[in-house]
Amino acid sequence: SGDLPAGTPAGVSANNRFLNMGTENSRHFNVLDTSTLDVYAGATWTAGAHEVKFGADYADNEVYNAFVQNTNGNYTFGCEPGTYSFGTFTNCTQMTAAQRELAVLENFRSGKPSAFVVQVPQPGLVIGDAAANWSYGNIGLFVQDSWKLSKAFSLMFGMRVDQQQVDTKPRANAKVTEAPIAGSINGTTYARATGGFGMDNTVTLDGNNLFQPRVGFNWDLS
Repeated sequence: SGDLPAGTPAGVSANNRFLNMGTENSRHFNVLDTSTLDVYAGATWTAGAHEVKFGADYADNEVYNAFVQNTNGNYTFGCEPGTYSFGTFTNCTQMTAAQRELAVLENFRSGKPSAFVVQVPQPGLVIGDAAANWSYGNIGLFVQDSWKLSKAFSLMFGMRVDQQQVDTKPRANAKVTEAPIAGSINGTTYARATGGFGMDNTVTLDGNNLFQPRVGFNWDLS
């Protein structure tokens, strides 16, 4: 097999010649951008034996995450049977090594790939729809009273309320809402689980409230 470079493992066919060009397949649509905003305001009010702390905070995190491979295509140009400028062949094994190389380059120049992989959006959509583009916000209100009953003992109680805010919803996926169908095992015969998850994927945390009461005390036993 003198057509192959020195050191080629035994059994490699000299007929398998191809050309790949371009950048790696993950770069064309790979973007991550996050923007975070945090605001806090609080105050303390002292009245006699009471020390009241109160305030609010707000956090917002905006996310844009795009990762789709082969959006510009991944093309392989090889030797294929057909008519070339140097002859017609029904099989690439009929060609010499030099002719196979010429066939690969000629297919590249004429835009005739032997194989290609490309990810494209579904009809009616654009490639940008594949990106995660959403935001998550949380607003919290809190109040706490520290009541000093004596020099040795004080009581603390309060409440914090948080509300989640998600302005957007994922695109509905009918496959996710389908009922799950369990798989099975019968001896050496296996059947995969099918169906979906029986869930609505458009449901988010938007509008959920979290209530967190708190109570405690300090007691100086000395």
